[in-house]
Amino acid sequence: TAVHRMRAEWFEAAALASSFVSHCGAEESKAQYFKEVLVRLVSMLHAMAFAELEAGGSSGIDLFDNLVREYELISPEDLDEKSLEAAVSSPCKVELLCGWVQHLIMEHTRNGVLTTPPPLL
Repeated sequence: TAVHRMRAEWFEAAALASSFVSHCGAEESKAQYFKEVLVRLVSMLHAMAFAELEAGGSSGIDLFDNLVREYELISPEDLDEKSLEAAVSSPCKVELLCGWVQHLIMEHTRNGVLTTPPPLL
């Protein structure tokens, strides 16, 4: 189904970015930080997409309660409260999280943690 393809593509993208950073020779603490944040964001991206599909357009607290109750997030306590609030209250939750993942990748490309050349990255 389309949901399975979406999940597979997001998983593959996160796995590739994680493996690229492992071979770029970056400082270990910076590489570890990148991988941890990436996994948390992709975990929340998956959960938010599924919760949004299941909720059928519900918003705010209902969606967040559904997200927490029904989906296992990876280390949500390590995401700051302001970001969690922004994600839940955004009218474009999945798109916002995709943007955060893209920003994370670009930020770490700029600071040398990811050095894999295009078009691979």
